[in-house]
Amino acid sequence: MDITLYLTPPSNYIDKQGVLALHAGLPSLKYMCSLYTGKLKKGGDREFNPEPYTHEMFDFPRNTSGFYLNSFKKYLKESMFLYTGIWSHFVHPDDIYQIPVMGNLKTRGEFSFRNKLGLNWKKTNNQNQPGMLPTFEKLIKEHYKNYPLTKFPDVKNGGKLVADLRADHFKHNSIDQFYSVQNLSSAEKEHNWFVYISKNESDNFFQYLKNNNYLFSKTTLFDGFIVNIKTSNGKISIPKYHKENNDFDKAYYLSEYHNHLNYKETSKGLLRKKIESLRKKIFQQTKLSIDTWKEYAKYSSWTKNEKIFWNDLENYYYKHQNYEASSLSEAMAKIIWYPSEKIKINWLERKIITADSLQSKIKLLKEYIKNNNTGKNIESIQKKIKIDC
Repeated sequence: MDITLYLTPPSNYIDKQGVLALHAGLPSLKYMCSLYTGKLKKGGDREFNPEPYTHEMFDFPRNTSGFYLNSFKKYLKESMFLYTGIWSHFVHPDDIYQIPVMGNLKTRGEFSFRNKLGLNWKKTNNQNQPGMLPTFEKLIKEHYKNYPLTKFPDVKNGGKLVADLRADHFKHNSIDQFYSVQNLSSAEKEHNWFVYISKNESDNFFQYLKNNNYLFSKTTLFDGFIVNIKTSNGKISIPKYHKENNDFDKAYYLSEYHNHLNYKETSKGLLRKKIESLRKKIFQQTKLSIDTWKEYAKYSSWTKNEKIFWNDLENYYYKHQNYEASSLSEAMAKIIWYPSEKIKINWLERKIITADSLQSKIKLLKEYIKNNNTGKNIESIQKKIKIDC
């Protein structure tokens, strides 16, 4: 049995050469499950279409992943579903166990921790956040509540359904008071359709669907409903309604979109200015302000400037070289994690050197020994004990 039907590229990175090599080595590979978002040359920006680098494979990209979705990922999910009728989702094993601790730093690579919230599987964690399983179950239930006609096939079956649908030919007709669509390629197959109806026409439309024994569900959207209609074959016919004058709405939403683009570009500039302002403030002030550093760490995390931030923190330490400055790293790591294990150890060593009391030094040394007690570090540990105590 040949099981090499579909593949998710490692970290979703794959270029043209990689795709061609895969096809040459695994000719049975049918579905490429990369990213719906991202850049084409790096393996993203895929549609539900034949793979652009070889039409022998069909792209079935995933749009979301993990056991919980933040607001942006929820937006991606809803956007894709409204546009295509598809929600493609993927879960990684490390979505569960890759919590933000030093031991997982190497497996994280250049990406954020998969389980950066430190969620448990079922139980609520110390931050009073529910476990992954109940969170994911809630996500599925919410989706099913909004779209009860949704099916949940795996990529093997879903890929074939979508690939067949994309290859089908449809005929559209607008005759008298009705608009009809017919699948000429798969006339006998069960179909699902989406249509938007305004609230003004919804009562008549829903009554028409009931009178014609259509199975349907509705979800409120703007000033109307997204209606999901299920048919036992590849044909649907619905009544036409008078087109409402929505020129004002079009102009409004177009204006809002341009405002969003301008806001996005302006926000980047404002963030850069804010970061530069905080950097100047940090190095000009004579008294340590933990709040200023936390704010700087937050913005640096947002803009993915981890290296610059930790370099600045290091320069700040060398300027003051006291325990207060060396202890900053612990608070900052809760906002923007250490770039490497070596840097974390360096900061622990600085705390040992600048600790005010013998008791504090001993406590820090125990932590150092606990985290670094390997054959390679024996000499380093002996030096620390000898020099610092």
